[in-house]
Amino acid sequence: MCNAGYSGDGTVCSDIDECTNSNHTCHANAACLNTDGNFTCMCNAGYSGDGTVCSDIDECTNSNHTCHANAACLNTDGSFTCMCNAGYSGDGTVCSDIDECTNSNHTCHANAACLNTDGNVTCMCNAGYSGDGTVCSDIDECTNSNHTCHANAACLNTDGSFTCMCNAGYTEDGTLCSDIDECTNSNHTCHPNATCCNIEGNLICMDQDDFMEKGDGVTCVDIDECTLGLNTCHFYATCLNTIGSYLCKCQSGFFWQWKFLLCDTNPFRTCPNC
Repeated sequence: MCNAGYSGDGTVCSDIDECTNSNHTCHANAACLNTDGNFTCMCNAGYSGDGTVCSDIDECTNSNHTCHANAACLNTDGSFTCMCNAGYSGDGTVCSDIDECTNSNHTCHANAACLNTDGNVTCMCNAGYSGDGTVCSDIDECTNSNHTCHANAACLNTDGSFTCMCNAGYTEDGTLCSDIDECTNSNHTCHPNATCCNIEGNLICMDQDDFMEKGDGVTCVDIDECTLGLNTCHFYATCLNTIGSYLCKCQSGFFWQWKFLLCDTNPFRTCPNC
């Protein structure tokens, strides 16, 4: 009788290949290796045990894998899978940084700068805006006084910036404002019979002499000194009003005595009381 592991009539015994006829006890995840009169079981790669019992080896926990530093190791039955982390591309064993800024695969605001980092992005609001980079709001430089407008200029807020405009009566670019002398450049509305006086950022129109009591400098009206009794004409003289002044004319029969500044009937008299 042939021994165990052999077949024949006893005079001739041949080895039985237990591996081919499945007459073995190897684990499903083990290889069966036929030997002379017997067989050997060996766990497949990715498994550990004596061949009759084989357990999966977790290569991810014992670091027995080839995944890239920027990849995740996913254990599978008898093996493992490598998957590049977010922000990287590749097969898992090789992972390269993705530049989200150049391929527009980012969440930065339209008014923010996208700064690529290793495996990620950073969003930074542009000058004139505030926020976390994914949300950016306009800064009103005019209300928070964070502007360079001149004291004699108006600050006009714009989207992401501001504009300076010199006030009326001033000229320059808004960051520098100089007084306009409206009197010298004739850019005024003073009356011809008024004096234009330049002041900071404006002007004043002043009536001249006999026009001073009537008018605002823009509109000047002649004062009639004759009808108002605002003259120094002699009793025997007639007052004749002129524009801005008046004239005194001795009445008929009287002559002007320059020495005594009066009108007299005798042009040769030397003393008005003689």
